[in-house]
Formats: sequence, C-alpha cells, structure tokens
Amino acid sequence: MKRLISYGFTLSLALAGAVCILINAPAHGAGKASLYASSVGPFEIDRVDTITLNDPAQKKDLQIRVTYPIGDSKADRLPVIVYSHGASGSKEAYEPLATYWAAHGYVVIQPTHGDSLKLLGIRGILNKNKMWQHWNTRPLDIRLILDRFDEIEKKIPALAGRLDRQRIAMGGHSFGAHTTMAVGGLEFDVPFSGKVQYDDPRPKCLLMISPQGPGTIITEKSYKTITRPAMIITGSNDTSVEKKPVSWRLKVFECIAPGDKYQVFIDGAYHGFGGIAGKVRYRSSGPAKPEQVDQVKTTALAFFDAYVRELPAARAFLESDQLERATDNTVHLKRK
Repeated sequence: MKRLISYGFTLSLALAGAVCILINAPAHGAGKASLYASSVGPFEIDRVDTITLNDPAQKKDLQIRVTYPIGDSKADRLPVIVYSHGASGSKEAYEPLATYWAAHGYVVIQPTHGDSLKLLGIRGILNKNKMWQHWNTRPLDIRLILDRFDEIEKKIPALAGRLDRQRIAMGGHSFGAHTTMAVGGLEFDVPFSGKVQYDDPRPKCLLMISPQGPGTIITEKSYKTITRPAMIITGSNDTSVEKKPVSWRLKVFECIAPGDKYQVFIDGAYHGFGGIAGKVRYRSSGPAKPEQVDQVKTTALAFFDAYVRELPAARAFLESDQLERATDNTVHLKRK
C-alpha cells in the first residue's frame, strides 16, 4: 500500500467547507465566486496498486487499482466511485482525479479493461477492430467489480466492512464514458442482435467525460433509457478520433432523458482537459492546463456529493451560476 497525501483535516470539516463556499459566495453579479471545493482534499489517502479479480465468465483476470481515504473512524462506511479509463488506457491513468476524489472521502476503483495498451501492445491498439471489440466486455468488468466488494474488502484490511453498497457512482472518460453510459442503461442497436443493454442499477449517478454521440450502434433514441442523474463534460476543442465536431458530443445532452442531467462545457478544452489523465499524453490530449483539471475534478465532486452523499450544498452549487462566475464564464453549466 502507498500512503500518498496528508492534509490532516476531518470529513466534517470538508463538508463544512463545501457549505461555507456557498454561504460566503458573493451574490449574483457582486463579484467572483469560487469553485465547489479547493484543489486539494481534506483526507490523507492510501492506495493499493493492483488487486486481481478472477472472472470465470469471461475467462480472464481483471486488475484494479483502489485509492481510498484514511479517516479517524474505521467504522465509517465510504461511498465508492468506479472509474473507467479511455481507449488503450489502464488503471494507472487519471491519478489527478482518483487521488482528489479519495482525498474528499470516496473510495475510487479503477479497472484495466481488455483494450489497454498493457494487454494488447502497440500492434493491438493500432488494430482498431481489436481494440473497439471490448465495448461489450467493459460493462461486464464493472459488474464484476460491483459483485466483488466483499473480496476487495478482504484484500484491503483498512476497508473491511467499509464499502458502502448503497452509495456508488460510475464515471469514465472517452471510451470509459461509453462504458459508463452502458452501465447507466444506454440502449444499443446492434446489427443482427437488436436492442442490447448492459444496465446495472447499483450506481446512483453517472459521470461521462467526452461521451460519444450517435453512431453505428447508438441512435438518438438510445440515450432516452439513461434515466439516472448524469453529468456530461466536454469542451470546444474536444473533437473525436473520427474528427467529428464537438456538436457530436453535445448530442448526448440534447438526447438524454430529462431530469437531474447536467452538461459542463469548457471553452478551449481539448480531449485531455488540461491533464486529467495525469502523465499519460496522447495525440488529442491538448496542452497542460491545471485550471481545467481543477474545473473537471471539483465540478464532478459537486455532482457526486449531490447524488451519492445527497448534500444540499452540492445540489445548490449545481443549481446556481457559481461555476460560471468562478471561471469568468469560460465554463458553462446547463441543466435539464
């Protein structure tokens, strides 16, 4: 286990801080507001880099990374975020997000899916058919993780009896957003198979960073079956590998079922949102911009706090114009 960060506060102070941000924020038009939370978290955190879960159904071993807070009370139940990486990524990516959310009281579980560079190698990921064929194995990886909370607790004594089965969120970036939509109930229209779903009701809310618009097996009607609270994050330079315009990603919010849905649009953001994947760089990631990383991780935290922890202050933040004012209107939040 790797002990990573120490801030020396308590969860109660963290939650109180979130409330104070709202209480102390200037009134509309009265000055600049703050993001939902500071760029660091209140908890010391720890991490187990590799846990192997055997999946007899898929005849493989699934490796996961678990990052978690170290609190004062070992009896406290901890909410869980399962986070899915982008195409060719791995459980080691997105450390800026995982460590931040863990430092704010969440257990973050990251799998390495079958399309990972670590598993396929360079030749494998260059073969697009071989990589994209994992679109329907990825949701099964998430289901395996949710089924194996008891096993994860046994392998991490500090988490024994602490993973909260009633407070779970699901999130992902790019291909991981595709996986998140699948787990959230997206209805695929597969040739020769008809309507296909991989819905798992256990995650209470869904974070989709750079999700996919309509395509070969996704129609505009597909999104109507995603009824749980969802947040979509994209940006003005967040074009797809196929060079589709940003409007393609915006179709997700346009077509998704209304009710507790949010779209965060960041002016100037590329597919990497300033570095949310950490040290991982790729052709479309764009330049490093720490402020965009902060915007993504803090706004996502507000979403998780609103729908997993059900904190009124977080919900109030999402219903306000505070994000726009805090970013001089370079980040835009829409709701429906």
